[in-house]
Amino acid sequence: MPRVKHGGSKKPQASFVIRMVAAGFMLMLGSVVYLSFSISHSINKLESSSTSSQQAPALRQAQRLMPETQPAARASAGGGAFILGPPADAIALIKKRLEWLDTITFYEDKEDIDTRAKMAYLEMLKSTVSATAYGASEMSVIPALGKRRSRVKPYNEKRRQQGNDWTYLGYTMTGTARLNNVRDLLMDVFKNNIPGDYIETGVWRGGSSIFARGVIEVFGQGHRHSYVCDSFQGLPPGDKNIHKGDTGWDNTPYLEVSKEHVMGFFREVNLLNEEKVHFVKGFFKDSMPGLSKQVGKFAVMRLDG
Repeated sequence: MPRVKHGGSKKPQASFVIRMVAAGFMLMLGSVVYLSFSISHSINKLESSSTSSQQAPALRQAQRLMPETQPAARASAGGGAFILGPPADAIALIKKRLEWLDTITFYEDKEDIDTRAKMAYLEMLKSTVSATAYGASEMSVIPALGKRRSRVKPYNEKRRQQGNDWTYLGYTMTGTARLNNVRDLLMDVFKNNIPGDYIETGVWRGGSSIFARGVIEVFGQGHRHSYVCDSFQGLPPGDKNIHKGDTGWDNTPYLEVSKEHVMGFFREVNLLNEEKVHFVKGFFKDSMPGLSKQVGKFAVMRLDG
């Protein structure tokens, strides 16, 4: 019997055509997706390159100021990280909150809202430089000279208030009572229009000078200069010929804070005005004679060392 060809062979041909069309469509779709990704990637790369080129000079300058041995200061300058925002911004936010609170609370002895906002900011700054803001996360470092490693104990609020310990996370060992004194002296200077600048000799991490600069800026006295004076390498070695106990003080690494670190700490709280804040490096017998020929009047002097 002759073989009869059935028409079923046309179905595989149709299925093959459909598969080919689908494959072509998927290939075309993949090309479109790849093209879209390539364009987007190129645009992002161009934008990144443009931004980097604009930021490069400032970043290079910051990196020159912050050597590799000063990670905290370098991160603050190059990474744009801040613990506190600019004083004016912080005060504006606090003022808004106070305005809202005044609509729902009542207190007879309130000062004007501007003063309240400024004082609230200064309390925040004080708690930052003294590290009282950190609560139980802060530690008390026991004062001891000539020790390669300093002993740390749980935070003691009473000792911190009087400046009887060294801060662990903070910027000053001055203590909150003496910080209040710095604030009050400056405010009295402003009130009585006493001319002159602020100087501190012996600054360690710079916390008292940072706080003083905050007071100066907050009350619109930014024309005044701040002089931040230190060896920026710890204490001098001393001379046992003068006193038998006057030796070995230079062997206290906890007190050795570089100029770059202190500049970084000013930056962390947005108070490094490089036109008005001057860092004077050197032991005082070497640095003070030269400085005295360059400066005018001082309204407040904090002399430690």
